[in-house]
Amino acid sequence: MENYILIIERTFVIPEDKRSKTHPGHGHPKHTEQFNDAEFYNHLPKLVKRLRELIEQKQPFKLFSATQLNVEVSIDIQVQDTKL
Repeated sequence: MENYILIIERTFVIPEDKRSKTHPGHGHPKHTEQFNDAEFYNHLPKLVKRLRELIEQKQPFKLFSATQLNVEVSIDIQVQDTKL
């Protein structure tokens, strides 16, 4: 079974604070924040449906083929001999 990760590039405009106009140095100016959303798919028809939606919305995205990795964690504790 093939796995896919869809990264959707999003932009959010934050309007300026009124204080930035009336009291220079206070509040915040208008600015844009950019971030990514990640969606996981292991069912191709659902992925294709989602891609069509994004293309219709002219939403930028990146698509990756994903392989699940097995992670093994171990802890090694060593105690030095001490003289009392």
